[in-house]
Amino acid sequence: MHMRLFLLFAALATAAAFAAPTPARPGRESRSLTTTTYEMSILKDGHVDLVLPSGAPVFVGAFPMIQFEGDEQPRVMTASGASSMRTEVNDPLGRGKGILLKKKECEWFINSYETQPFFSVRVAYINTTKKPVKVKALMPWCAGRPGKGALTLGAGTDSAVF
Repeated sequence: MHMRLFLLFAALATAAAFAAPTPARPGRESRSLTTTTYEMSILKDGHVDLVLPSGAPVFVGAFPMIQFEGDEQPRVMTASGASSMRTEVNDPLGRGKGILLKKKECEWFINSYETQPFFSVRVAYINTTKKPVKVKALMPWCAGRPGKGALTLGAGTDSAVF
């Protein structure tokens, strides 16, 4: 009896040691990409959290932005995590998995590579109006809106939260 309890506790302790890291905002994720270097949670609202295997957040609430010619400030491009789709990646950076987040004017591609400790991000603007527009800048990876994002620059920089 004691041996069975010991084995049960050992199995539970082992499962807890290898459990997936807790996302920065648990319960709000729609999809995720996981590699040996990080876990990326795609939220239903289209924002992305990037977490290290230890559970420490690197980016919280990342999103794409666009700035049109004549605008003083860029604006957030809306992508939908709920209507995302998985893709296969085979480009000059390597092979891996990716996710396409799409909503009306925005196509946001996030690619992770199986053997590489990095990821790549692309964003495309689709003009759905009949008028031509001039895009000044597309920013595929932004974080840190006041009260809506965070960035960790490394060990000991917990004060780098915006």
